[in-house]
Amino acid sequence: MSSDTSKVLLTPRLARRLMAASAGSRESRSPEASPSKDPLSREDLPSSREEAPASASSGSSSSSSSSSPAPDLPAELRREPNLQHLSCLLREQVKHLQHAVERSQQLCKQRSAAQELLPLDKDKESCLDELLKLQSLLSTKREQIATLRLVLKANKQVLYSTLLYTQTGAEGQQAGTLLYSTLRLVLKANKQTAESALMNLKSRYEAEKSLVTNTMMKLRNELKALKEDAATFSSLRALFATR
Repeated sequence: MSSDTSKVLLTPRLARRLMAASAGSRESRSPEASPSKDPLSREDLPSSREEAPASASSGSSSSSSSSSPAPDLPAELRREPNLQHLSCLLREQVKHLQHAVERSQQLCKQRSAAQELLPLDKDKESCLDELLKLQSLLSTKREQIATLRLVLKANKQVLYSTLLYTQTGAEGQQAGTLLYSTLRLVLKANKQTAESALMNLKSRYEAEKSLVTNTMMKLRNELKALKEDAATFSSLRALFATR
C-alpha cells in the first residue's frame, strides 16, 4: 500500500499541484518575510510616477521644440520682404549719392577750369579791346589820308585854273568852269569820304553789337545751367532729408 500511495502521490498532476501550492505559499510568505522590500517598491512607485510626468514634459518639450520651427517659418517669411524693401531703399540711396558725387565732381572740375580760364578770358578780352581800338584808329587814319589826297588834288586843280585865268580872258571863263567843276569834285569826294566813314562806323557798331549779344547769350546759358544745378541739388537735399 505504501508503494501504491507513493506512486499515486508521485503522479505528474499531483506533482504540478504540489509545486503550485509550494510556490503560492512562498509568495504569500515573501512580503511578510521581507517587509523592507515592500516600502521600497511603494517608494519606487512615486519616483516612477515622477519620471512619467518628466518624460511626458520632456516629450511635450521635444514636441513643442519640434513644432516650434513651424510657426517661426512664417515670421522669417514675413521678415524677408522688409529686408528686401530696406535693401532696395539702400540701393536707391547709394545711386542718388553716386549721382550727387559725380555731379559735384563735374561742378568742381568746371569751376576749376573756369578759374583757370578766367585770366585767359581777361587777356583775350583786353586783346580784343585793343584790336578794336587799333582797327578804329587805322580806319580813321585811312579816311584822313583819303581826304588829304582829295584836298591836295582839288588845290592843285584850283591853282592850275587860276594860272589859266590870269593868262587870257577867254581862257579865264574856261578856268572858271574848271574851278566850278573842281569844287563839285571836291564836294563829291567829301561826300564819299563821309559816307565811307559812316559805313565803317556802322560796321564797327554791328560787330560790337554781335559780340555783346554773344557774350550775353553765353552768360544767360551759364546762369540757366547754374539754376538747374541748384534746383537738382535742392531736390536731392530734400529727398535725403525726408529719408
